[in-house]
Amino acid sequence: MRIRALVSVAVLIGAGVAAQMVDGSTANAACALSVSSIAPASGFVAGGLSTTITGCGFTGSGELSVAFGAAPPAVVVPASDTSLTVVTPAGSAGTATVTVKLTPAAPPNPTATTSFTYVAAPTISSLVPARGPAKGGTVVTVGGTNLKPAGSTTSVVFGAAAPITVVPTSDTSLTVTSPAGTGTQNVTVVVTLAGGASATSNALPFVYVPAPTVTSVAASSGTVTGGTDVVITGADFQPGATVMFGRSDGSVDLTGDSPARPLSVLDPTSIRATTPAGVVGPTNVVVINPDGQLGALAVASPNHFSYTGTPPSITTFSPASGSSLGGVPFTITGAGFLPGVSVEFAALAETNAPKVAFVSVSADGTTITGSTPPHPAGIVDVKITNIGGGTATNAGAHTFIPAPTPTISAVSVNTGSSLGNTTLVVTGTNFVGGATVLFGTVAAASAAVVTPASISVTTPAHTPGASAVTVRLPDGQTAQLPSGFTFAAAPPPTITSVSPSGGTGGTQIAVVGTGFANTNGANTNAVSSAIVSVGALCPDPNSPAALLPDSPCLKPIPATPPAPTPPIVLSATSIQGLVPDAPGGAVPLTVTNPDGQTATTTFTYSGPSGAPTLATISPTTGSSLGGTAVTLTGSGIIHGARVEFGKNGAAPTSTVVSSDGSSVTVVTPVGIFGLVDVTVTNPGGLHATLAHAFTFTTAARPTIASISPSVGPSGTKVTITGTGFANT
Repeated sequence: MRIRALVSVAVLIGAGVAAQMVDGSTANAACALSVSSIAPASGFVAGGLSTTITGCGFTGSGELSVAFGAAPPAVVVPASDTSLTVVTPAGSAGTATVTVKLTPAAPPNPTATTSFTYVAAPTISSLVPARGPAKGGTVVTVGGTNLKPAGSTTSVVFGAAAPITVVPTSDTSLTVTSPAGTGTQNVTVVVTLAGGASATSNALPFVYVPAPTVTSVAASSGTVTGGTDVVITGADFQPGATVMFGRSDGSVDLTGDSPARPLSVLDPTSIRATTPAGVVGPTNVVVINPDGQLGALAVASPNHFSYTGTPPSITTFSPASGSSLGGVPFTITGAGFLPGVSVEFAALAETNAPKVAFVSVSADGTTITGSTPPHPAGIVDVKITNIGGGTATNAGAHTFIPAPTPTISAVSVNTGSSLGNTTLVVTGTNFVGGATVLFGTVAAASAAVVTPASISVTTPAHTPGASAVTVRLPDGQTAQLPSGFTFAAAPPPTITSVSPSGGTGGTQIAVVGTGFANTNGANTNAVSSAIVSVGALCPDPNSPAALLPDSPCLKPIPATPPAPTPPIVLSATSIQGLVPDAPGGAVPLTVTNPDGQTATTTFTYSGPSGAPTLATISPTTGSSLGGTAVTLTGSGIIHGARVEFGKNGAAPTSTVVSSDGSSVTVVTPVGIFGLVDVTVTNPGGLHATLAHAFTFTTAARPTIASISPSVGPSGTKVTITGTGFANT
């Protein structure tokens, strides 16, 4: 009988040693210890994140532990030979080595490593502004740290409101628009890493400013003509609030309502105001705070305000008919007509109907007299509108009878320069004063009706070619002579030289060439002078846009009084002027004749070409009365830069840019309230903004202590003493 001995075999699975079976055969044990991944691979320094490490050899003989950086190792029980779960300990921001180790009964102790990234939790240190209207919509800049870790998503939470996902501008700053809310709410920032770990910052308070409420107006009624002094009571009125009286309760457009002036916010619960003109009957009173929130005392309120007086009405209109050319005296009888009333003559569905704004109203408001305007023939309604908005209409009250139709028989001159300025006479019949003359669709430079059979005309500038000549009467009737005048192409302008060919804004230049449209002196060759543009094309020099500070039009050279300002176009061969302000770079300089022909060369601006930058502002506060000198520092600020306080804020009363473009000093405007952005815009439109940079503090309300003398006839000189008077 053979006895087989049993042999005890140590199996170092973790070391990858093959196990020898009792029958002498071998079997492969688990693989060698290794790590292939960790997920999530990042978490916050506070630790506590459950991570899964994958690899092989985790069930080997001995004790399995995991260490994160210098933290003590933690003993773990793997879920399988290829997976284990471990909770991260606290750590320091940065990358930590994760060591997985097997400690068997005998050496060696196999190890495997991977890496884990510790991320600092977000913190917030500032909210600017830290308050905003209850309706929401405030753009808040949040300052802090660790707001934008790589691959993370960031959200902002206002109290119990839903999180708002944002994209931080940097690791230390983000902007978010506040949701609607009430009271004081804690604001926190939540950062979620790519692997799902999240951390919430500390909280800072955000104050929701309530909308105003209006509870009463005393007196509760006043004359429809306005001028009643009232005190409006309620809550949460802000300095700079406005008050509107009218049909709207604020839930719809307030365009048709009228502002109360003058107005004084006495305190958060009361406003003193003088009513505007209105419409007889109950009216809405709406208080609008500078932050855009409003409250209304609606007509349905038992404490509403009412306008007293007689509603407008029309009893008669005479005469019943008159010429379509207008000028016929009329009389309207009725009641409730106020000084400043306008009278409109409108056909059915007619828009932009002619109005007679200058009429006479009887002292008792029962009669209006005036003269009819020109109007196409037909039956019209007559509508009157009082200055407060009250209206009355007399349907079909007047019939415009067509005037004799004009005719054109001839034009004394049939051809002329495309630059215009040709004089001629249009002959025909039934011409009347106020008639206009068109060449194609372009109005004549001048047209004077000499007799019912002749009009003296000066041609406009026009594109070359044949053009119809049209006479239009004030009532819209026309007569036309097809191809009645031919515009011959004038020689196109040319530019020979520009001196100097470069410089900063305000540089005086001389342009030499030929064919410039000129209205200066005896050598006039056009109805209007050429327009000179530096950069973008200049608009009509007579338009408001041409007068803007950053207009691209060449500017005239200032004269020393009493000498007149010299023209820009001196002759058909010479132009002089000052180039407008603009950023650095080459731009086209274009001479445009009134017939549309152009010549172009190049002018090169020296100086910065990019957007300005802003670093500081000093001081950071000033009175709502304006007049505070403020200096902004930065770089790339160009002469002609505009400074704006708040959105659509009034322009400063003075702006001075340093010669090196590193600063701009302004004097603050009046009538702005609260914390506002300050924006510097260079000519050309590039700009920089300091968010929430300047606070307008409410000036002390003026008080009156005495008036001396306190009685006297009109024209008496008085002395008023008190405090808080605005002084220039």
